[in-house]
Amino acid sequence: MAHRKKDPNAHRCLVQNFMKIISETNGISLADTIELLLYSLRDGQEHESLRLTEEFRHLIAKFQQDEVKIQDLLEHPVAEALFEFFKNFFKIKN
Repeated sequence: MAHRKKDPNAHRCLVQNFMKIISETNGISLADTIELLLYSLRDGQEHESLRLTEEFRHLIAKFQQDEVKIQDLLEHPVAEALFEFFKNFFKIKN
């Protein structure tokens, strides 16, 4: 998968939505978190964030079928937004 340039607006949108969803739910799976994220993005104007999230969900399915490598998931903009969320979360906790 080709490395893409980070869209700062989409990244910020994804991080903010992850913060909202994860803070409002308790221990749900990544798949359920992604579904809630997709649902919340469908009503808004964040088309790039929606596209990236749909792409990421598709990549997860392909990874589960051994069709893509884990690196493809880890380098995806949605994974980068999740990483930033958790990095900030652990800064607050410590």
